[in-house]
Amino acid sequence: NSVCISRSTARKYFGERNPLGEILTLNDTLPLQVTGVFPDLPANSHLEFNIVISNQRHLKRWARLSLDPLVQSYIKVRASVDWPRLEAKINDSKEKYYSEAMRTWKNGRIRTQLQPLKDVAFDNRRFTPFKPKSKPMLIAFAATGIAVLIIAWINYIILTLSRAKKRMKEVATRKVSGASFKDFASQFIMESFVLNAFSLAFGITLLQFVSGSVILLFGIPFKGFGGMDAWSILTLLTTFLAGILTTGLYPALMSARYHPRALFNIGTGFSKNERMITLLTTGQYVSAIVLILWGFITYEQLDHVITKSTGAVSDAIVVFEAPIIRSDTHLADMEHFANQLGSMAAVLDKTVSRSVMGEFESSGITVIKAGSEQDRWLDSSGGVDENFIPFYNIKMIAGRNFVTSDRDNVIILSEGALLRLGFPDPSKAIGVKLRAFDGREGWVEVEIIGVIAGYRQRPFLFSASDMDKADRGIGLTYKSYLSESFFPERIAVKVDHQNVQAVVSKARKDFDALFPGNIFNWYWLNEHVARHYNIAKTDRNQIILFTCIAIGIACLGLLGMMSHKVIEKTKEIGIRKILGARLRHIAYILLNGTVKQVMVATVIAAPVSYYLIQEYLARFTERIELQWWHYALPIMILMFIMFATIASVLVKAARSNPVEALKYE
Repeated sequence: NSVCISRSTARKYFGERNPLGEILTLNDTLPLQVTGVFPDLPANSHLEFNIVISNQRHLKRWARLSLDPLVQSYIKVRASVDWPRLEAKINDSKEKYYSEAMRTWKNGRIRTQLQPLKDVAFDNRRFTPFKPKSKPMLIAFAATGIAVLIIAWINYIILTLSRAKKRMKEVATRKVSGASFKDFASQFIMESFVLNAFSLAFGITLLQFVSGSVILLFGIPFKGFGGMDAWSILTLLTTFLAGILTTGLYPALMSARYHPRALFNIGTGFSKNERMITLLTTGQYVSAIVLILWGFITYEQLDHVITKSTGAVSDAIVVFEAPIIRSDTHLADMEHFANQLGSMAAVLDKTVSRSVMGEFESSGITVIKAGSEQDRWLDSSGGVDENFIPFYNIKMIAGRNFVTSDRDNVIILSEGALLRLGFPDPSKAIGVKLRAFDGREGWVEVEIIGVIAGYRQRPFLFSASDMDKADRGIGLTYKSYLSESFFPERIAVKVDHQNVQAVVSKARKDFDALFPGNIFNWYWLNEHVARHYNIAKTDRNQIILFTCIAIGIACLGLLGMMSHKVIEKTKEIGIRKILGARLRHIAYILLNGTVKQVMVATVIAAPVSYYLIQEYLARFTERIELQWWHYALPIMILMFIMFATIASVLVKAARSNPVEALKYE
């Protein structure tokens, strides 16, 4: 009954007191003595916990009752270890390590899998509680952050070069007076330093105010700049210096390379500048288009999987979990607890099963059709009762539901399972015998008694196993689970939202009386299903954030460019207005080059966007069907935002007094 807690948990329960030796009471019944405090786990760890309880008191009883050898163990090995050889050596001695389980599972297939710790975060093995992260997505996010920063740098360079024509006489005069490249470099770098320093200070200040929202919405852990490690500080300083040099040196080089005579001669010597501005602007538009396409598809895909029907009702359903610590009368106690729940007036219906929808580590069953040598692994909710199918409003297509007289020799399959087994007609599958794997008895014969419409047991996300990349079909057994004994793990009840607190309060009292020393855990089923998409939601929010920043920067750059273009063409606009030019003519003059750049950027961005979108969609087993408007609509939205940004500049230029324009300069 000892417990170790994290530093934040110790502060939560004991404030500034020394927590060692203090008592924490679990579930108001089990006293636990604090024997240690550990630092909070880093955000990039695959482990997520704040409290660790010693299992020595309950380990043997739990193992004997659960008959589940699937546990995660951590071992330290030499750096030069031969992983395949070590794994084979452990599996050759499985009788030593799994003797009790093998006595229970006479024909059980038990295998230990080894995996380096650095690979766990990206490629989890099956039946582990850890949710793998996507390495391509992390790389894409890093590239996106760099792209946004480069867009900002490009904007600064473009605006600096656009202003060069106004400053060319100043530059020429300084060159005639003997100014060298060093003088120009120090001037432009100092200007860039001041702007970058101000931006860095503003960014740090802003991040301090919005850090809570950053963590909540975008899943980006932020513990303040005081907690930054040396690598992060070095990265920040390197980025800061790179920004100064990139945005300061290039304009200095462009100014220093021209002959003073060319600088005094207005309209000459800057053709290369114009080409560079066009190139940089086009690259900026490419980045903005890629980001808005990626963000739009991400939003559409996530909305699709969250709102897509799983094939079974999940609203207004509360799920109660079985206790971890179990007595010898566990089955009878669970049945009594389920009956107590069902007898409540506020409870409309109930069912008992081993697992519920939305669980990565859900149950499964292996079956073989007669005359076939290839087995099929099907999803399953484990052993279920006769209320399971009507409770979740699962459609019965053929045959019958379970009845109380059924035993281990019957099975109900979904349409998807029948197709995988080679039964095109559900009605012809009724009464057919299959072989199913029982961990205690080996392969046993079962009879198909019913066919149901498929429902989704697992989330619409890939896990590490290739078998999880498709809807494998459903196979249900009655109050038994072929390959392990039936231990009801979930009791689901239908209850109105206004009565849920009363039901939970009564259930807690009954649970504490029947299962002392256990944690009482309950949840809404629809929230349980949706929680698997939290990482995907965070990814979506991050993409949208980067997209909005990129679009905002691109629009600011376009606004600055257009303002300078209006100033540059002030006399031309004035003359054209005197000759009768309208708003559309002025707009054509100013936007002609921009429209061409956007068209070129769209052609370049399309294949890049397609690749990123396909990488993202590959994470889902259920995907949206991409249509032409998925690409056209975001680009139209971007164009609308960009041109709306510069509309005021265009209107102001078109309505300007031509007399004032002719007196310009």
